[in-house]
Amino acid sequence: MSIEKLYKKYNKKMILKAQSILRCEKLAEDVLHEVFIKIYEKEIHCELRDKSEAHINNYLMKMVRNKSIDYLRKSICEKCNVEYKEEICDFCINKEEMNCGVEDHIHGLKKEYCDILKLKYLIGYSNSEIQEILDISNDNLRQRLFRAKNKLKKSMEKDEHIF
Repeated sequence: MSIEKLYKKYNKKMILKAQSILRCEKLAEDVLHEVFIKIYEKEIHCELRDKSEAHINNYLMKMVRNKSIDYLRKSICEKCNVEYKEEICDFCINKEEMNCGVEDHIHGLKKEYCDILKLKYLIGYSNSEIQEILDISNDNLRQRLFRAKNKLKKSMEKDEHIF
C-alpha cells in the first residue's frame, strides 16, 4: 500500500488517537506527521503491503500511541512547576521540603512509576485516561500509583537522613 493511501485511509483515526492522549489538536497533527515521516524513511509502507487491514490499523495506532507518549514525556520534563510539587507531595511536611528535589526523586524511580506519577500529577490525567495511555487495567493502575507514591516517599525520607 502506498504511503498516500495509508494517509488517506488512516489519518483521521490516527489524529483522534493522538488527540485522546495529548489533548491538543496541533500536537496530534505533529505526531501524525512524524509517524508518516518515519513510515516513509524506514520504508515501512512497503512491509505493510501484504498485511491485513486489521494488522495495518493496529500497527499504525501503536506507532501513534508510542509517539504521543514520547511527546508527553518530553513536555513533562519541560513543565514541572511548584504546583505539581505541592500536589504530588501530599505526604511532605512543609513547603521547603516540597521544593527540595521532588523532580530528581521522581526521575530516580523505575520508569513505570515515574511515568504514572507524571501523568497523574503533572499533566492531570484521570485514572481512566492513564489506563488508556498505558494500556493497563484499573487495578494495575491503582497498585502502581500506590507503589510509586510509597517509593517516592521512601526515596525522599532516605535522602533527608543524608542532610
